[in-house]
Amino acid sequence: MTEAGKPRIVPPALVTLTRVAPCRLDPGDGLPAALKGVRDEIARIAGVDDRYSEIIEYRYQQRKGDRPRMYAVEIEVTAK
Repeated sequence: MTEAGKPRIVPPALVTLTRVAPCRLDPGDGLPAALKGVRDEIARIAGVDDRYSEIIEYRYQQRKGDRPRMYAVEIEVTAK
């Protein structure tokens, strides 16, 4: 985090997005599509175009939530 609690992402980076939900999505189509808005925001924060995967690499995971009707996205950013 940077000043005032705003996140800072410095490319190159590996970003793992984990969708937490009661049911699974198809990992080839549905999962990346469901997380597209999150990916766009991460790219905006990093100041890059999200189409350039060599700058920021995205990986997608999913898991069932701990409670019924629990939905969340977990974001992990590591240096590449």
